[in-house]
Amino acid sequence: GKMVRKETVENILITFGGTDSVNYSTRVAKFLRTFHFNGEITFIIGPNFLELHYEEFQKEIPECIIVKRNINKMIDYFQDTDLCICSAGNSLIELLTCGVPCIVLPQTIREEHHALILEKKRMIINLSPTWNDSTLDSALKKLLNNYNKRKSMSELALEYFDGQGLKRMMDIILK
Repeated sequence: GKMVRKETVENILITFGGTDSVNYSTRVAKFLRTFHFNGEITFIIGPNFLELHYEEFQKEIPECIIVKRNINKMIDYFQDTDLCICSAGNSLIELLTCGVPCIVLPQTIREEHHALILEKKRMIINLSPTWNDSTLDSALKKLLNNYNKRKSMSELALEYFDGQGLKRMMDIILK
């Protein structure tokens, strides 16, 4: 992973995994209509996102937002982003391994449980499933305007998720 080095957030990535069954994508797309940000915002839509939801999403998403669908190598996007809005599935772990500060909108009870643990360790901002435009807005502003907070989240994430888990497991198995 790489640590947060930039004082200013130049790009934001938004992704809710392969399915986004609760359709957070459309809710966040609507939110972005009134959110002012000078940098680049990229939205990645997963391969299993319902076509019906995608049509709704397309109606709401502002034109200035870059939308990508069915990306093979998500890691390339994770490594290049300064900040991410996501849920608490596998992508979140990959993002933390890349040292990306994340605002997390959990989609299930299980995700909420994971998010609470990571929040206690000060690695993420967890907005819980009860999030709304106002809580998302203030979380974004808090992070966008606070380099030290982003840096500290990044450092903590890289301490816990150092990318060496598989190697450690193999060492244990092969002992």
